[in-house]
Amino acid sequence: MMQRAISVGIGLVALVLSTACASTLSRPGPMVPERDVTRRDSVLTAGRGLVRLVFYIDQYGQKNGSLPPDLAPVLTSYERANEQIRDPWGRHVRFMPRGRSFELQSAGVDRRFDTADDIIVLGQLGRSIPCELRDEDRVLTYEDVAPRCSDLSDK
Repeated sequence: MMQRAISVGIGLVALVLSTACASTLSRPGPMVPERDVTRRDSVLTAGRGLVRLVFYIDQYGQKNGSLPPDLAPVLTSYERANEQIRDPWGRHVRFMPRGRSFELQSAGVDRRFDTADDIIVLGQLGRSIPCELRDEDRVLTYEDVAPRCSDLSDK
């Protein structure tokens, strides 16, 4: 009987934690790292947050027929109007629309834009996953899950 109670308790804790994680990852908001994380953990957190934003930007663009001029209408659409999108180091995320393509940029660990440690995600209207993600260690093109983006030359 005691083992069954412990099993049920552990199951409930797992359910609560998975629900909390899913809720956090399913909407835009501040990308805040956990305590005691490494530099790489923070870079990965920033990248995941930017990738998540691609989905919301594309949803907004599909609904309205074009990319927004900035992130404010995207946040308003998802009832997050009072939030600012920040990276794990507290800096605002840059959003640069270019025709049907766009770039999201985190300043990275050094908190300065346009340096080697920036985290950059390239997106395209009509595509809910990024065209490309770049950080200081890698470049991901997502070709294994979607066709290559057509007009990355807009960057």
